[in-house]
Order: sequence, then structure tokens, then C-alpha cells
Amino acid sequence: KHSGVDSAKISYNNLDDKPTIPAAQVSADWNATSGMAAILNKPDISPAIDYSTEEQWTGKKWIDGKKIYQKTITYYSSGYSESFPHGISNFNRLIDINFLIFYYDSIFKDFWIENGGYVEGGNVAYMYVGFAGMDASNVKYRKNNQETFTIQATIYYTCTNR
Repeated sequence: KHSGVDSAKISYNNLDDKPTIPAAQVSADWNATSGMAAILNKPDISPAIDYSTEEQWTGKKWIDGKKIYQKTITYYSSGYSESFPHGISNFNRLIDINFLIFYYDSIFKDFWIENGGYVEGGNVAYMYVGFAGMDASNVKYRKNNQETFTIQATIYYTCTNR
């Protein structure tokens, strides 16, 4: 559509109802909070954590709003029923615990057989080991024999003052 100009000589500037030309493309910016570069509906990506014998924040919070921390402890075990110190100051609540049990050439994860059961396979037939509890000072576990083995416990917890 044009206004009084010979159709053979129409220039863009003489057109009526010119189309809207979109703005140039903009590169997205993960940290932008507004504007064309802002990314909407970003997923919540928690910081990567490494397993460590030092306490570290996981980047997550428990339902009460307290930060969840993680710490891995290695302990050499012997005897029937034992506990070992976790060294967590101001321990408040256990959120989760993962056990790795190293016995000769085998590794077992989180097994706890409560009702007189047993784990079959290799040298560990009729043996059980498992998490039994945790208090302000110690991780407690049980086993049904006097074999020695190594435990690595990764503990997820909250603290009273953090």
C-alpha cells in the first residue's frame, strides 16, 4: 500500500502500514534478572558437592529452613556392637546417612537386616551390619560377628545454630 507514488518507484519510506521489524537478537545471560537477555523459568541447580571428610553445605535446606550439611567419615570396625564419633558440632537432625562397608575384596552399601536375616555371597554369608542410630556425638551400628571391616558413612544433617 502506498500514498500517491508511482508503483514503479516505491521506496520503503513511502509505504503505509510498515511492518514492525523485531529488535536484533540478544544473547541470553544466566545472571540477568530482567530485560531481553534474562532467562525465564530457570531450573534450580544446586552447587556440585564433593565427598569430603570436612563439613560442607549441600546447597539445600530442610523443611524447617535449616541448611543441610554433608560429611563423610571413615572408621575401622571390630567387635559386636559399636559406635564411632562423627565430630559434628551443634548436631541437630539426621536427614540421611549412607553406609559403605568394605570387607576384604567386597563393598556393600547401606545394608541392615533387622529380623535375623543374613546377607549371602562370598565370605559374608550369615553376617549383617547396619546403621542403628545417631546421637549428638556418635554414629551407632550393629553387626552379628566380630569380623573387622571399614565403614565409610556419608551423613546429611542440620545443625542447631546454622
